[in-house]
Amino acid sequence: MNDRMATVLADIENLNSNWSCELTDEQAKEHSFGRIRSLDEKVVKLWSVPRTTGQLLKSFVIASGAKTILELGCSAGYSTLWLIQGAIVTGGHVYTTEILPDKIALATKHFKAAEVEKYITLYQQDIMQTLNQWQHSPIDLLFMDADIPRYPDYFTKIEPLLNKKALIMVDNAVTHKTYMQVFFDKVEASNKFIMEILPIDHGIALLLKK
Repeated sequence: MNDRMATVLADIENLNSNWSCELTDEQAKEHSFGRIRSLDEKVVKLWSVPRTTGQLLKSFVIASGAKTILELGCSAGYSTLWLIQGAIVTGGHVYTTEILPDKIALATKHFKAAEVEKYITLYQQDIMQTLNQWQHSPIDLLFMDADIPRYPDYFTKIEPLLNKKALIMVDNAVTHKTYMQVFFDKVEASNKFIMEILPIDHGIALLLKK
């Protein structure tokens, strides 16, 4: 990891503990912006993954040799930067999504500061729009860290876009297990994936195509 990357990651870690954005009434109604609405109606935070999860993302990109990497939920770009570090090794590219303008501005600033813009495409739109318009190579590695209630719908769209031996990594598999149960049930019902839950940080679900 070079000094630029290390500095940007440290900056986001410091920002993560105190950054928040209060949505307008209109925003709160139109989109979840990663919230679980029953818990909090208007406040959005960065919700960046812990550093150890970031290190795990980088390691799995490298170990799997993933070249086409998709992230659902960019926030300020913290997890994205870890994915990019892996993509630099594999010769890959990271595609990510974010819809909240405040977070898009932060992520764009961080990618520029780390000088990694050429390794990433940031779609500034709803995740479903990105999936519906996907025209890139089959996805080798997918990281999901977005609006949990919509995961079952995302899964339906994503499954045909995956490479034969694609790996899916899902954050919050332990801390938000109750909210993710419908998604887990849908994955198991498909009978197309081997799923393991790693009790690391917030919990990482690993889904590997059979």
